[in-house]
Amino acid sequence: MTGKCSVCHVLGPPNRTADFLCERCVDHREIRTFCASCGNRTTLETTGGLQLLSELFPDVAHDVGTTIRLERCSQCTAPGERIGQAQCFRIQLLFPAPGTPSTRASPP
Repeated sequence: MTGKCSVCHVLGPPNRTADFLCERCVDHREIRTFCASCGNRTTLETTGGLQLLSELFPDVAHDVGTTIRLERCSQCTAPGERIGQAQCFRIQLLFPAPGTPSTRASPP
């Protein structure tokens, strides 16, 4: 069985069996949205993206490297219609990404 992106459900290479977050869906420097209905992808401005995260997911830490998967987005719904369910996905960097400071504490 082939793994798939947890956000957009694109299939990975045949030798990859675990699910993953693909590079089109998540980036460690950005907040993105993906619409499951129409496939619309948006990169949000950081301040607005953090505000949207706090409104949709008040109990989740808000940071870049996050993607919001929407059932339907404003592009494929009529005015006043609900966008449906939203899910939050975030990458976890095991090592600092190039050009970003490490968030791990230095040893004493």
